Amino acid sequence: MAGYDRTIDPLTKDYVSDGAGGYVKTRGLATACYHQLQTDQDRWVGDPDAGNESWKVPRKRTDANVQRIAEAFRSCLQVFVKDGRGAGLIVQIGEDETGRAVISTRMQDLQAGKGTPLDLTPMLPFGA
Repeated sequence: MAGYDRTIDPLTKDYVSDGAGGYVKTRGLATACYHQLQTDQDRWVGDPDAGNESWKVPRKRTDANVQRIAEAFRSCLQVFVKDGRGAGLIVQIGEDETGRAVISTRMQDLQAGKGTPLDLTPMLPFGA
């Protein structure tokens, strides 16, 4: 079980202030997932396995590229399932009302408690 992380607001991408000059801390998995999703794999010298490989996929919107991006997200988040901090990882591809492909991602946060639901969709890079 990991220690405390500073809480990140996935919409502003800022740490959440506690109003007393510090930051809100959490034992939950959200901050670790945020860093895993937002970091390009093999680009951080501290841990070359951290992050995901979605940056390698061409930005042209094709069904195959959307599949590859979804698989990159699934693969990078699987580390939390393997180490027992998360469960029930779901990565789905759907369409919005305009027909544009969208990826949604969620899992259960076992680190924060008994299967706390965690919607990771707002944390995905480049509006996946």
